[in-house]
Amino acid sequence: MRGHRRILCASRKGDPVTESDLENWFIAHGAAWTKIEHPPTHRVADSADLRGALEGSQTKSLLVEDKAGCMTLIVATGACRVNLKGVARSLDATGRLSFAAPDRLMDSLGVTPGNATPLALPRDENHLIANVVLDEQLFEHPPLWCHPLRNTASVSLAPDALVAFITEHHSVPHILSVATA
Repeated sequence: MRGHRRILCASRKGDPVTESDLENWFIAHGAAWTKIEHPPTHRVADSADLRGALEGSQTKSLLVEDKAGCMTLIVATGACRVNLKGVARSLDATGRLSFAAPDRLMDSLGVTPGNATPLALPRDENHLIANVVLDEQLFEHPPLWCHPLRNTASVSLAPDALVAFITEHHSVPHILSVATA
């Protein structure tokens, strides 16, 4: 599934992908990229003031792992209550899913808690993240808003642009209903 992987920009191998690299990729691929600066938002609740001002869906990104240490990045709407048992069943995970430790987040995506984003997936050069899951509700209210590697800004993207980005730089994402019934 991950036979071909293209790293952003012309930087040396091992250099981290930057926010400028991300913006350049989306512009080069004809995808609109709108960025707003804001105070740090470590959790969805921290962004309550932004909700009314932003058209579309705010996202949250959860890095989880199963009992075997297989990691999955789940991207859902900010208001979604994620059904980890259901996601585990859909992915045929080994046991239950639980949140990955902060060091696993840093090792895989190169970000700290509160900064998780699907835009960091090109940093997973060692293929530590086995699965990327996008909640199907993300496609119902475009654009999507996510962090560009830091939680003091948000960028808007069309859902298909995010799927193309993830597919080119990591793997084909699973599109599932992740909400708790």
